[in-house]
Amino acid sequence: MKEFSVLIRIFAFILVGCLCSSFVPMMTFAKASLQLSAEKLRVNYLDDPMGIDDATPAFSWIMTSNGRNQMQSAYQILVASSEDLLTEEKADLWNSGKVTSDMSYGIEYAGKTLTSKSDYVWTVRVWNQNDVVSDWATAASFGTAMLTAEDWTAQWIQLDDADPILHPVVITFDEPVDARYVKLNVTKIGLQVKENSNWWRIQLAEMEVYGPDDPSNNLALNKTVTADNSLKYKIWGTERLTDGIQSSTTTSGGFSTNQYVGTDVVDVNIEIDLGSNQKVDKVVIYPRTDTPSISDATLSGSFPADYTVQTKTADGAYEVQATVVGQETPLMPTMNYALPMFAKSFTLGKEIKRARAYASGLGYFEMTVNGQKVT
Repeated sequence: MKEFSVLIRIFAFILVGCLCSSFVPMMTFAKASLQLSAEKLRVNYLDDPMGIDDATPAFSWIMTSNGRNQMQSAYQILVASSEDLLTEEKADLWNSGKVTSDMSYGIEYAGKTLTSKSDYVWTVRVWNQNDVVSDWATAASFGTAMLTAEDWTAQWIQLDDADPILHPVVITFDEPVDARYVKLNVTKIGLQVKENSNWWRIQLAEMEVYGPDDPSNNLALNKTVTADNSLKYKIWGTERLTDGIQSSTTTSGGFSTNQYVGTDVVDVNIEIDLGSNQKVDKVVIYPRTDTPSISDATLSGSFPADYTVQTKTADGAYEVQATVVGQETPLMPTMNYALPMFAKSFTLGKEIKRARAYASGLGYFEMTVNGQKVT
């Protein structure tokens, strides 16, 4: 038994020894050298922009490393007019030198003055917290467009300022009638204007009258207006209702009644004297346009909801020509934003090796060369 025991112990010792020796290679490894680099170089947060209009653009990058817990402690930027000059000794625009900073974005250019319509290249290197420096980053580029107002020698192509589109209410008679007087009798006001939630007014920018003899001739222009309730104040008055100004302006608001408190039910007569009997078949009413309704900014306020249009001759009695109940509220003025098409074609009389176009189209711009779209 003793011999057997000794043999087992010897075998166990040899086995354990073999197992331990087999783990040695697994526990030894070569320590890799630390590597730093600057990547994703951008100018004004853009990748290689071709036409910036900033004379002091901002540089940014990301520091990467194969080691853990690495932090930037310094950087150095080079800017040159060509890649041949993009060295620490030759950089002709800017060599920042070693700058102690952990910032890697928003670094403002501080070199020689950049010129319009020029191309530049740049690079950067970084140091970590232990003063280990990276290689120079792969060069990036940027180009300038027009940096000063004097550079803009072309003429702007643009749409002339357009007048707003007005939305009057048109009342057409069943047939033409003889009339010297045209009356608007209002019995209910529509939406309140954005002024006071307890007030109602009738407010109109303009009222026009037309006849079949000359459909374009406003018979009411500059004619006398009377009303049994009217406000005379600064830009408001009965004479403003027929002054030819179809919208409420800083000089002519239009016609307005005094306020009605707590009710939208009224009985107001607004009369236009055409001066003599005329053939009449249409009345056009323009709403107040300078202030919208209190409940909807797209709709006019203080416009009649229920009303009649009446006419009479010089020696006759009033007759109702149109009755309106629940008038749809007119819209506030709107703009026509339809985009016109501008095009300019030209032919170059020589061979072109490289060309760049500078254009401002506010997002609406398309260019073709020899019929092919440029992207």
